[in-house]
Amino acid sequence: MKNINIGQKFGFLEVISLKTSMLTPKGKPSRAYVVCRCSCGKEKVIYRGRLFKGDAKTCGSKKCKAQSFILAWKKKDSYRHRKTSDGYIRVRINRKDFLAHRLIMEKHLGRKLGKDEIVHHLNGIKTDNGIENLEVLLNSDHTKSHAERLIEIALLKKLVYELQDKIKQLEQEKIKLIS
Repeated sequence: MKNINIGQKFGFLEVISLKTSMLTPKGKPSRAYVVCRCSCGKEKVIYRGRLFKGDAKTCGSKKCKAQSFILAWKKKDSYRHRKTSDGYIRVRINRKDFLAHRLIMEKHLGRKLGKDEIVHHLNGIKTDNGIENLEVLLNSDHTKSHAERLIEIALLKKLVYELQDKIKQLEQEKIKLIS
């Protein structure tokens, strides 16, 4: 196994000492554990294999996990991500798939979203997952907002058709005046 040095950093964790008094499940002493200090100041004993795999990056508190996720999301190389067939970004974390916009909002709020809550993209771009572009709406409010937008689009289309007809009439009048 690789060597770990005191002071070495793994994400938000810094190794402060090697733990030798831990016992393995079979009752034998193990040197495979280390004591780490998180950036928030908490100390935690961690299996050193988790550090090398990248499983342990924080002390595990909600605040530190959220901070770690948001930093990694900005880099976008720590998580595998792809577009879904309907245009949203899906990320895979520890062999589980999540919709990125929902995950970002949950981390921002510090709680799980309810089944009736929808994360709405304000500018309509499904891949723009900046927190300033996201808002949480109840399913019914989300449906209403989209219905209002559809009505607005229909009215604008009607106006465009009317203006196109007016342009045709003016062009015909122009042709009559020229002849």
